[in-house]
Amino acid sequence: MRLILAIFFLSLCIGCTSTTKPLVECINVESCSALIQNKISNNLDVDENFKGEVIVINFKINDYGEVRNAKVISNSGKKYIELKGLEALNRASPFNELLNLNSKDFEQFKNIKLNIEI
Repeated sequence: MRLILAIFFLSLCIGCTSTTKPLVECINVESCSALIQNKISNNLDVDENFKGEVIVINFKINDYGEVRNAKVISNSGKKYIELKGLEALNRASPFNELLNLNSKDFEQFKNIKLNIEI
């Protein structure tokens, strides 16, 4: 159930980064989900012409909070925004804040499917 909850929070769309969103403290699954969303959103640099587009990225987080095996799993056909989404994810990594979670909560962040809305 917590895994579903984590995926739900992570699948909330990330908006365009015309304004920087403040980071939140990572103390539980919900707040860490918001932190990941904010970090990626703050690193997303996409032309406004792509506003409204959505890409879906699947990635794993290792025991050090680093992103591994990131890949686009949506088929938008727009390589530009798919590449920008992956770049934003890699710039946002590592997610060291997750390392403060207990092992049960941290496990929920090992495999993430994330929707990014431009």
